[in-house]
Amino acid sequence: MNNSNLRLLAVSVALMLALSPAANAQTVTKTIDDFSQDQSIVVNGTPSGVKSNSGIVARTGSSLILGDERDVVVTRTSNNAGVVSLDTNQSIAGDLVMGNNLGTTGDALLTYDGIDNDASATDYTGLGNLDFTASGGDSFYLKASASLSGTVTFTVYKDATNYSIGSLPLTTSASVQPYLLSFSSFTVGGGTGADFTKVGAFTARIENSSATGQISVDFISVANTLVVPEPGAFAYWGMVSVTLAGLMAYRSRFVTRKECQRVVARRRTPESR
Repeated sequence: MNNSNLRLLAVSVALMLALSPAANAQTVTKTIDDFSQDQSIVVNGTPSGVKSNSGIVARTGSSLILGDERDVVVTRTSNNAGVVSLDTNQSIAGDLVMGNNLGTTGDALLTYDGIDNDASATDYTGLGNLDFTASGGDSFYLKASASLSGTVTFTVYKDATNYSIGSLPLTTSASVQPYLLSFSSFTVGGGTGADFTKVGAFTARIENSSATGQISVDFISVANTLVVPEPGAFAYWGMVSVTLAGLMAYRSRFVTRKECQRVVARRRTPESR
């Protein structure tokens, strides 16, 4: 392969890399909750209006819970006596399921602050300066399905006065959807904001903003985001490869023809006789 062909190959490869389709993928670096530990909390009945119920569960067996304890407060936010419920690993194995009946809205606050055996108060340094950026962590990652409008809001605490907030609106979909929330998208909620390398506590608030339905969350984790080819990119690369091969063949024939013409021309000159 001559220098001209090498230059053509280099330019073509650069174009392939620049123009090929790509998609975000993610590698989990730390599991916050895999929801395989059983828990059930229900709010219903009188008095009507805002009403809460809470519960605590400690990690056992092979379940994964950040800080080894999940504190949950479920709140009915509508002005009625309807039902708001939350369970993990029960309605759907390995999922958190939050539901509410007709005319009822509510939310669930999940707190991860170490083992304090208290769902009503947060130990803002209970995780002991945990580094969420270890192994390249740069985003929160979860999978969820929702039959209603909802939001998941994350709060990351350095301590009681310094914290940052980020939210994910959930798409109404019967199928499970992946969601990513970059650390860089968080805004300061108090003080100087969170330090993702020194996390003292973490909360996730799941809100039902419609009057009936349910939200199912498969897991919540910290992830490292990567860029990898989409499935359709392989067809694209194949097309470009065929085109490149054609260009190389054409270039080779073109050069060969010019070389032949030069040889014939030399033979026709007096000097070549």
